[in-house]
Amino acid sequence: MNDKNGHENFGHAFVGNYLCLCARVEDWTISIIAKAQDTGATAKKTKMPHLFGLKLRAVRELATASPTLFNKPSRIVDLMERFAEPAKMRSNLAHSVVRTATDKEATYWLFHNVGTDERFWLLDEQMKAELTDLKKLVKEITDQKLKAVTNSPSQPQPSPSAKAGP
Repeated sequence: MNDKNGHENFGHAFVGNYLCLCARVEDWTISIIAKAQDTGATAKKTKMPHLFGLKLRAVRELATASPTLFNKPSRIVDLMERFAEPAKMRSNLAHSVVRTATDKEATYWLFHNVGTDERFWLLDEQMKAELTDLKKLVKEITDQKLKAVTNSPSQPQPSPSAKAGP
């Protein structure tokens, strides 16, 4: 879809890229929560949160409640707090209709959140900057790992009184 000037519909590409980057963080949260459950750091019967914001909160709470699971738990808390705004933007973009307007100097992208009066405009350069910043933040988040756990329920360790082989 092109506008009057043959400009490719960067607005839709922006939305797709933004949602994809956020999906990487959601995948990371699921992995962290599942691994924490495997280590026994959380109750096994705890259901995985369905909503993205609840998954982010669960990871933040996990870093606070079980700091020994992470090399730098305060870093996890900081990253989850920094991701709050992109998570809100993700929700807005996921429920928005995209329209364009152009003048001699720029193309403006209108994002109208369906069913609400909420609207916001972005320029191409703003969208590029948003994606650049989000890519960096997503990398920072997805680079965070749980510490190696030597005693997980899925890999029982021998008791100290157990004798070594023959």
